[in-house]
Amino acid sequence: MNIWVAVFFGIFFVIGLFSYSDYGVSADEATQRGIGEVSLSYVNRVIPLPFLDRPVPMDGPAESIFETQRDRAYGVAFELPAEYLIQAFGIRDAQAFHFRHLLNFLLFYVAVYFFYRLLCIRYQNQTIALLGATLLVLSPRIFGDAFFNDKDLVFLSLFVIASFTLVQWLTKPNYQSLILHALACALAIDVRIMAIILPALTMVVVPIWQKEQGLSIKKIIAQLLIYVICLILLVIAFWPWLWTNPLGHFLEAFWRMARFENVMEMRFLGKIIDGGKLPWSYVPVWLGVTTPMLYSILFFVGVGAIAYQTWKLRVQVLRDPGPFQDMVFLVLFFAPLGAVIILHSVLYNGWRQMYFIYPAFIVIATRGLYALWNICKDRQLLKPLLACLLTFCLLHTTYWMVRWHPYQYLYFNVLAGESSKRFDVDYWGVAYREPILAILNQDPTKKYAIYDAYSDGPIFDNPKRIHWGYWQLPHGINILNLPAEQRARIIGDRTEVCSDYVFTTLMGNRQQYLLNKPEFSVFHELKVDGQIVYTTFKRNVNLYEYYAPALGKVIDFGNRNTQCFLTKDWGQNEDWGVWSTGVDPQLALFMPNGKPKTLTLDLRAFIQSKHPTQQVNISLNGEPQKTVTLNKFDNNQIELAIPPSAYGKEWMNLSFNLPQAISPKELGMGEDTRQLGIGLVSAVFR
Repeated sequence: MNIWVAVFFGIFFVIGLFSYSDYGVSADEATQRGIGEVSLSYVNRVIPLPFLDRPVPMDGPAESIFETQRDRAYGVAFELPAEYLIQAFGIRDAQAFHFRHLLNFLLFYVAVYFFYRLLCIRYQNQTIALLGATLLVLSPRIFGDAFFNDKDLVFLSLFVIASFTLVQWLTKPNYQSLILHALACALAIDVRIMAIILPALTMVVVPIWQKEQGLSIKKIIAQLLIYVICLILLVIAFWPWLWTNPLGHFLEAFWRMARFENVMEMRFLGKIIDGGKLPWSYVPVWLGVTTPMLYSILFFVGVGAIAYQTWKLRVQVLRDPGPFQDMVFLVLFFAPLGAVIILHSVLYNGWRQMYFIYPAFIVIATRGLYALWNICKDRQLLKPLLACLLTFCLLHTTYWMVRWHPYQYLYFNVLAGESSKRFDVDYWGVAYREPILAILNQDPTKKYAIYDAYSDGPIFDNPKRIHWGYWQLPHGINILNLPAEQRARIIGDRTEVCSDYVFTTLMGNRQQYLLNKPEFSVFHELKVDGQIVYTTFKRNVNLYEYYAPALGKVIDFGNRNTQCFLTKDWGQNEDWGVWSTGVDPQLALFMPNGKPKTLTLDLRAFIQSKHPTQQVNISLNGEPQKTVTLNKFDNNQIELAIPPSAYGKEWMNLSFNLPQAISPKELGMGEDTRQLGIGLVSAVFR
């Protein structure tokens, strides 16, 4: 059987090596890198580190940086060594994120190995252990996140390793096992302080187990004391922020975790809910719709099998290593889940913050598989039927993961229904990579202005509540995942009205662009398993033709694409043009090639018998140019001389001062309160 174990882990390793660079960058990865950089800077000041090819910058005293950094309460057991390796190896630009993805995968790979060994201890059967490890690897969401999720999947991986060391200490109670468990727990805590539940569980299950095995109270207390001392020292050692104030900073981190204040609104079962007022079913539903259904069935069978064996063994369960381990993992799954439900904890982004309970879920599912196999092994018909069913389901999941690579992290099963309408989909903006490349691959010589239609970013109407466009984040972070020459071809600082392409989500602004913005049409749609993730809209008119008009070419302000030029105090385009809506409207036009001598504006004037004139003061690039008084409604041709100072500049800025601007309401013409002065019909350089 060893050959099959080697084949499994060999194939798994090769898959990871060939696919780690296929994934986009999550919205938090740059922030996580920043946390690592600050910690590395501090450590390098305290203990100069070898192999760094350049100084690690830090402005000001290191202690003050740690006291004031926004994310100071986050552990750095992964971020610090990852950033050290990046800088020590001189990895730059997009390769730095690819390297982090590789490290993320390698840690998960190690965790799967320890998960396999954990099941070997439980069942003394490599076949069952390998099947359990297969269930963990063939969990699409977990597999996908294992490459880029440097928070939850790193925590899951270290949680698995710490769970293994706990079982190893129970089965081999020596000081080596004790210290290894303290080390694993410390690393898990130094990634996410939630891991404190592992030492808490250890302090309960170890004395119960060892007492039943006949160890003296004195030896048990001595072991636990050594464990606690090692744990405390190791937690401090691997978390530099604790060095200056171990107890105070640890309590601050714990308090921040316990009272997380950022509340986000999310889509759940087709409704918008508050992340601080989650229904009790939130995590169970998310777990149920994002896990292959076979695993959930096996989980419930496993719970039943554990309950039955506990009832059957009663007190003996505390002395039998297999059933006792089952009870431990039952606690590791249900205790955190129950705490989140009872305490009404703040969660968001699906159930990713609870991923660490998933290995326990698979352990229990494996127990269910083991129970079914034992039931069927003596029944000639049921045994091959179970084997065929298991094989079919695993092959189907494998096919799905291969078919939709690299979007395994967007997996929903059939229970989710139309998942893109009922749940948040790409809540970390990882899937932007394909839509960005679809734009860039059109012409390798051109630049493209891209915009995200997500309500112009998060809306903070309450400092503790964040709305995203359910869920749409900016694409910008994914630009960091591209080679420098491709990044240089993306223009990301323009508004929607000045952009060539717009990203939308199904439940965000997609419908608005389909129905209400005729200047755009669908360019590309990213679908995963039939569900829309992003729709990219392309502006029907090439804005560069408007940005750089030829001499004599008329710029028609009845065209909605000209909104890009209307920088201040203008309304919406109408068939004829656009009205100014304030006393100081501003306009920006791209200077055409050559040296135009004049710019001619065709203006309307907001006048009537009670208000017969409009005075217009015009400046070009801040220089006063002309003052005119308009006394007719339309066909007001204003010719402006182009000053020599404008030549060689990219843009020409026009400012209008309209001291006689007035609202229709003031003139008794309705309820319109806009301060109308002039209407911009067209412009032409000559």
